[in-house]
Amino acid sequence: MEYGQRKRTAEHTACKENQGRADSFFVCISSRSDTLIREKARSVQLLSHIFDSGTVVYEQIARSFPFRVAVRRFLASRSDHRCRSYQECASILGRLLAVSNQLAATYVCCLNPDDCAFLLEMAFHTAATTDKARRILHCFFRYAEQEGWCSGNPVAPLRVCANEEARVAVLSLEQVRQLLEASLLPQNLPCAPAVGMMLWAGIRPAEVARLSWRDVNLAEREIYVSPRHSKTGGARVLSILPVLYNWLRKFKADRSASHRIVPASWADRWRALRDWAGMTPWRADTLRHTFASYHLKLFGNLGILQQEMGHSESRLLRTRYLNMSGFTREDAAKFWNLDALLNRKYTESAMNGKELTCPAPYFIA
Repeated sequence: MEYGQRKRTAEHTACKENQGRADSFFVCISSRSDTLIREKARSVQLLSHIFDSGTVVYEQIARSFPFRVAVRRFLASRSDHRCRSYQECASILGRLLAVSNQLAATYVCCLNPDDCAFLLEMAFHTAATTDKARRILHCFFRYAEQEGWCSGNPVAPLRVCANEEARVAVLSLEQVRQLLEASLLPQNLPCAPAVGMMLWAGIRPAEVARLSWRDVNLAEREIYVSPRHSKTGGARVLSILPVLYNWLRKFKADRSASHRIVPASWADRWRALRDWAGMTPWRADTLRHTFASYHLKLFGNLGILQQEMGHSESRLLRTRYLNMSGFTREDAAKFWNLDALLNRKYTESAMNGKELTCPAPYFIA
């Protein structure tokens, strides 16, 4: 009887062990099934995200254009800009397109910062030209973003090239005097009003070539540069300071609406005038830099100077337009005084018994 009891106890124990193994097995199977189900769910979510992303990319491509085509459309939108600005923009974008036919055929929405950096690096080799190209390319992608061709500007993250600025060229008082004396010679006299505006108002040579006498208001002592005449496309009103007023009021040029400030063949005559004054070689914007440097030296107001120059920020003015070394505040005071500048000429003329005369219709004695 004891034997039978022990046998039943052993069978019961074995049954319970088997049941435990079975439960463990089913728990393991259930856990693995849940893991598989969760992994499959994540896979489905991933596939759904990929599908949605692909749909978004497809929609972007459907609205976008290849880089080459987008550039043509961008340039067409700027066809009303001045010829020089348009040609510069077209030239830079054309050089970028010539770097890689593959990237030129890539849709704008698919171009990334690495692609843009590659194009700039391969097309341009100096810091100044690379930075100018970067700004134009940034402008292109900003237009593309506005048109819905891309969802962001890939040029924005690119690092601005460090450009070591050359020393700004500023004329000395003696050089200013030579330039004014050369402009008062009969063959150069038609250029004299423009020389005065560039020297004492900071107007660019290309801007003064677009102005007519209707833009000069001697009564209000203002010169109006309209957006159509300005390099940057923004209007500005320039002050006619006493030295410029005294210079301009001497001239008897026809101030009708159709009469321009500069004579015909302005670029050639301006170059000849500089040669006559011994100003060779000549660096671009020298008179504009001279105006800014002498203005700040005497008046000491960066805000007013920034307004006169037509700059949106003062950083550009401080880094690229000013050079106040080599002359004193007393020199700056003479720069803004016509009698002080031309005193040597008047003295020599008086000593020789000659008067400083200029032929009509450009000068009133």
